[in-house]
Amino acid sequence: LSLPFALKALGAGPGLLALLLAALASDVSLLALCSASRRTGLVALPELARHCGGAGLEAACVACLLGLLCFCAVAYLRLLRDMVEVALGFDPGAVDGVLAAALGGVLLPLSLFDDVSRLAF
Repeated sequence: LSLPFALKALGAGPGLLALLLAALASDVSLLALCSASRRTGLVALPELARHCGGAGLEAACVACLLGLLCFCAVAYLRLLRDMVEVALGFDPGAVDGVLAAALGGVLLPLSLFDDVSRLAF
């Protein structure tokens, strides 16, 4: 969500270089995780962390994943808020209560389904 801002701040050349380095690091990380998963037969990242470093590493892995998910959720909710404000012509902050009600009353219960195929139309 912040790529345009980062590319503008860095400039075209350094921004593209940083983007390429991040893509390369992501690819190497994914290959390492897939290789470790194949070798151990474990499919979940916390299980793999427990196998490699014990319960402490598993807890650290889960904490990092929860933190990442929280930050991503905040970024997407902020984007949703900005889009709704622009689309409906509201003043900044005017839709906070409506979004909070929609999240608490609709989206949160839907996110608790074990089987997301129930959400298909």
